[in-house]
Amino acid sequence: MLDVEQPGYRRQLIEVRALAGKHQINLALSNPCFECWLLGHFERTARAFTSSDQVIERLNQSWRKATGQEYQKNEARIYERVSAYTATAISTARFVREVHFKDVEDLDGRA
Repeated sequence: MLDVEQPGYRRQLIEVRALAGKHQINLALSNPCFECWLLGHFERTARAFTSSDQVIERLNQSWRKATGQEYQKNEARIYERVSAYTATAISTARFVREVHFKDVEDLDGRA
């Protein structure tokens, strides 16, 4: 998983994806951060976040309801806490891609 919240890294990302493909490594890019993926486990949103802090603030609302605790980046049991919601996260990701980004070209040129 690569966070891509820093502006100006498009060329490096293209190079990283090419190198990973050459070595048959699949990448997961998150923008602006991994927590966007976690948020998708709890809600269907295509909201644009400008920083990881904004995403974590929003995630915390659902995280507290689901776990009774604040979200912690270094939580050892993240997978255990969200695994029951993975189908929802996949559905959310597909929805966002198909509805809100259907005409946006991926880094590898696919729309």
